[in-house]
Amino acid sequence: MILLWDTARASTYTVDTAGGDFKTGQEAIDIARDGDVIEVAEGDWEEDLQIRDVGSLTIRGRGRNTRIHGRSGQYAVDVSAPALVLEDLVVDPRDRLGGLRLAG
Repeated sequence: MILLWDTARASTYTVDTAGGDFKTGQEAIDIARDGDVIEVAEGDWEEDLQIRDVGSLTIRGRGRNTRIHGRSGQYAVDVSAPALVLEDLVVDPRDRLGGLRLAG
């Protein structure tokens, strides 16, 4: 008898310019797989996040003052994924069209 099972497990990545797995949220999102968790260091993050082609993803702030500020695009966080959980994050569009765009 041969038993096969999926040995892949969800990973947790940290985003922190002072020693995390990644220096930007987008770098972590680009390699994330279904079920992964991305923990973002407390502070102000100036970037536009595009979340695509990931099954289920959790992005979690690591402190009460974790903010994602849109930088150059229309939205601070642009999502086209089946499931996304945002925890302990403030999404601030500043002067963009919107902070969070959900599509699909």
